[in-house]
Amino acid sequence: MEAVIKTGPYPGIEVADVPEPTPGPGEVLIEVEAASVCGTDYTLADWTAGAAAWGPSFPLTMGHEYCGRVVAVGEGVQAVTVGQRIAGESHVWCGTCEACRRDARHNCLNISIPGVSRNGAFAPLLAVPETACFPLADEIGPEAVLFESAGVAMHAIQQAGDVAGRSIAITGAGPVGLFLIAELRALGAGEVLVLEPNPARRERAAALGATTFTGEQAAELAEHARRIGPLGGVEIGFEVSGAPAAYEAMFGTLGLEGTLVSVGHSSTPVGVHITRDVNLRVINWKGVYGRRIWSSWERLQELVLSGRVDLAPFIEGELKVAELPERMADIRQLPGKVVVRP
Repeated sequence: MEAVIKTGPYPGIEVADVPEPTPGPGEVLIEVEAASVCGTDYTLADWTAGAAAWGPSFPLTMGHEYCGRVVAVGEGVQAVTVGQRIAGESHVWCGTCEACRRDARHNCLNISIPGVSRNGAFAPLLAVPETACFPLADEIGPEAVLFESAGVAMHAIQQAGDVAGRSIAITGAGPVGLFLIAELRALGAGEVLVLEPNPARRERAAALGATTFTGEQAAELAEHARRIGPLGGVEIGFEVSGAPAAYEAMFGTLGLEGTLVSVGHSSTPVGVHITRDVNLRVINWKGVYGRRIWSSWERLQELVLSGRVDLAPFIEGELKVAELPERMADIRQLPGKVVVRP
């Protein structure tokens, strides 16, 4: 079958014929309906230090955000049936380690990730453990491919706590930042301020109801935050860009006793003045990795089914598997998500 693969520890990806997978014990075979391109795919294609840190084996079929239908099951599978439509949880968890026992399955000590540390979904077929499958409601359409990335935004909101009526700042309006805006608005958040240098992304953020600022307007963002926040700045901040410089803008925007949720993964160390920016202001700083399994998924599906969040407009375009390597450079700055179909 035709798949997008990474052949070795160097820049570049390619299309190649690979063997069709078969499900082992506890696994299911997924006929991929769609997969979407993520920032992690770009780091693998570029072969950054972050990509190398995963220690993938080659050749590797890429792609970790996907939805599809179960077409076969391996020995011992109990919870998933042939014909069932699912979205894939990319954090494949073992269920037996201490993190899993503590309901932190997204941080499983034996985690594996399709398209990163095991073969992924930029192909017609994918074999994964049944525990990686989130059953989709019948009403959910092809936008289910976005549940994985939109679920990251939901996990960030869960980390922040009650957002209803609260003043919010977001640095970075890539896909996850845009999902955050939509989900925050659906959950009754107050004014949402967004700092984003990319004009197309900034325009999309404004269309979702955010008050936007260019990358050069950090001072204006901070001034606006002081006007609307009860303690000298916004009550909740989400750092989604992964850009080290964004933290300076974020700490200038947060009010006293504020909550900071860092979502974007920086590829280099971030310099933070802990005493000035965190301790003396009593900032509650939380991180996000993946989605809460399964509460992030369930809450997101509720919002989609109720019509309060519509994921379909976030699909920016579609490509065939064979087109992806040549188009990677073109699509990485688009506001929304690009979907890859077999």
